[in-house]
Amino acid sequence: MEALLEIRDLIIKEEEFIITSHMRPDGDSIATQIALALALKKLERKVLILNKDEVPYMYSFLPGVELIQKADEIPDYPKSVFYIECSDFDRPGLKINDNNHFIINIDHHITNTMFGDINWIDAKAPAAGAMIYDFIKLMNIELTKDIASNIFAAIASDTGGFRYNLYERTFYLCQEMVKAGIKAEEIIKNLYGGYPASRIRLLAEVLKTINFDANGKVVWIKLTKEMLQKVGADSVDCEGFIDYVLFIEGVEMALFFKQVEDNKVRVSLRSAGNIDVSPIARQFGGGGHKYASACTLPWELDVAINSFITSLKEFYKKELDL
Repeated sequence: MEALLEIRDLIIKEEEFIITSHMRPDGDSIATQIALALALKKLERKVLILNKDEVPYMYSFLPGVELIQKADEIPDYPKSVFYIECSDFDRPGLKINDNNHFIINIDHHITNTMFGDINWIDAKAPAAGAMIYDFIKLMNIELTKDIASNIFAAIASDTGGFRYNLYERTFYLCQEMVKAGIKAEEIIKNLYGGYPASRIRLLAEVLKTINFDANGKVVWIKLTKEMLQKVGADSVDCEGFIDYVLFIEGVEMALFFKQVEDNKVRVSLRSAGNIDVSPIARQFGGGGHKYASACTLPWELDVAINSFITSLKEFYKKELDL
């Protein structure tokens, strides 16, 4: 609560702000940025949202999405910069003069490195977007339909379509958003439907790579650059693929290895609920939630897969009964 009060005091003093988030933005980061920007605009503050990457097509329906601009750097002014859902200072991937800005770090990941001048971290929040609700209540900002739609989209996205982080507060917040007039079914349909055919063709290719390890308790899939080229898909089309294998009977952990470059592999980790996957992600320079984390490996794809799985089985030898 102390950090939130510090943010309130800052907003009372300052009139212009920048908002940014991590590379490869997801539904929570995009919707949270928009919700915060719309809330600040209700206070007659000037806001600039700058991201390294384009907004993925599945989030283009969000009200206020046009506020987000693609950029390579954060300008020297305004001085106050909100970092949304960034585990560390470099996560946005934007050039920034770190001696010239005041950083407000807002996140709900337990692995956050507390790099900001103000650090508002709530690991119990079901999504970063949920924290914006606390902000608008403190600031007595009207919960408009557009702000509520983005908060609901953030929660729906980061809970995997209401499959993770399902606390009492999760449903309370969704109830408040519905009261504000959102069309919940329409938001869910946009988040989890209307996919291009290329996404389904890509899913078929990825599922062909399914492998089991640790007596069926670990399952993994992979995505190569060649698969994307074969079906004419984009890397954002693989969003959520890991969930298709996580819920296989007997599986405790699911891994998704995505080839970013020839010697760069992004690893997504999911837990069925009995194993904390964040420690192994941190060991490889990543982080995240207890049941959903990620890291990046500087190796060729097959080397990355073999090395990571070997380390994972050793790390979780007791949990996997190996």
